[in-house]
Amino acid sequence: MTVSPHPFVAKFEDELEARRYSLGNDHLDVAETLNALALANHLMTDNQNEALRCHKEALHIFDLRKGGPDYPAADAALTLSDIGNVHRKRGEYDAAAISYTKSVQTYRLCGMNDEHPRVQSVLKWLAQLDGLLTKTEKEQIKSDSQQHYDNTAEMGQQNRLTFSPSSAVILPSSKPLFP
Repeated sequence: MTVSPHPFVAKFEDELEARRYSLGNDHLDVAETLNALALANHLMTDNQNEALRCHKEALHIFDLRKGGPDYPAADAALTLSDIGNVHRKRGEYDAAAISYTKSVQTYRLCGMNDEHPRVQSVLKWLAQLDGLLTKTEKEQIKSDSQQHYDNTAEMGQQNRLTFSPSSAVILPSSKPLFP
């Protein structure tokens, strides 16, 4: 049993240990628990380093399934948004914007348009960050995000079970992420 200063963190640490033992390190349930542990660290203990580590490990588990029928694209998009929240809290606005932009792109590939509540939430954070970023940072974010989009879109073309052809209608959005 793990001894942690917060009972929710300790609960998720214990659950993570049990799931790793019974399911293996790369199981989707392990990723789910990692995200729950990350949120507990982010919101309850303000341990942003541990939150970021857990979210990134969960995203890695999701990304292992890219191109396959069990790729949880919506979960990956939500995790990218959560990673952006951690970066924003740490004052790393360029890294937050990159994560948010990748999140929106992944949501769009899932068929979610800009009116979907999850997409709207991420777009709201991007709009708030817009005034905090330099022109150079915005250009770098566009470049990094385009590479992510190209890689994810290519994976989506290979996996017709996960991404519907209609999602191409909303990509790219008519609304730029950064003007």
